[in-house]
Amino acid sequence: MAIGKVWHELEVEVPASEAWELFSTLALARFVEQQLPDMIEKAEAIHGDGGVGTIVHVKFASGAEHKEKFTKIDNETRVKEVEVIEGGFLDFGLSLYRVRFEIIEKLGAAGDSEPSCCCIIKTTVEYDVKEETSDASNASSLVSIEPFVTIAEAAKIHLMKNNLYSIKQFREHHQLMQCQINLDPYLKILSALISVSSWMNCSSLKILFVSSDSEILRSKFSNLELILLMAYSKWFSQVRYDA
Repeated sequence: MAIGKVWHELEVEVPASEAWELFSTLALARFVEQQLPDMIEKAEAIHGDGGVGTIVHVKFASGAEHKEKFTKIDNETRVKEVEVIEGGFLDFGLSLYRVRFEIIEKLGAAGDSEPSCCCIIKTTVEYDVKEETSDASNASSLVSIEPFVTIAEAAKIHLMKNNLYSIKQFREHHQLMQCQINLDPYLKILSALISVSSWMNCSSLKILFVSSDSEILRSKFSNLELILLMAYSKWFSQVRYDA
């Protein structure tokens, strides 16, 4: 059982599924190698393809290195655990160094069971000290959550860039906070239209225009923006907007 634990949480304005796609596979190792060269010089999978049992050889910019193994990947709960199996902290008095990534989906408004566009990246480091280590406190002091804070923040920027319309950006751009519009009825219309691919044309736009209260919608969005909204409705339908 681990004797020590440190953790960090960071909210990200993207769906949990998108964050999990990055954190659950080898994509995270490649991302850190490319985006944080001052931290990781090279991360190479020497066994496996990203599933449980995969072993990655990590060379740090500092010159240190270790091998880590994917010991748990749960796509249902969005939890991934990685343990150092050779080198690294194990050479400095630790018997266990485990990192757990959790992508926690935030729900909508109170009492609403539908997911929102936001999630939380939670990183936990668990560690234990070898029995023969004379100075357990010194070995424990080597453990820090800060590298994973850096990774989470870099991942947030990356995910937000890939997400063309975050909730905050969408609201700010169209000033929905000021006009007090609840977009749920319109999102339902958009979702229905996009679900029938043969309707993705001008006739579907006309159907949208003649819907009830369409004057409000038309006053806030241009025709081009409405077409773009329909194109992205698969993503928007997972989001609950309460301006």
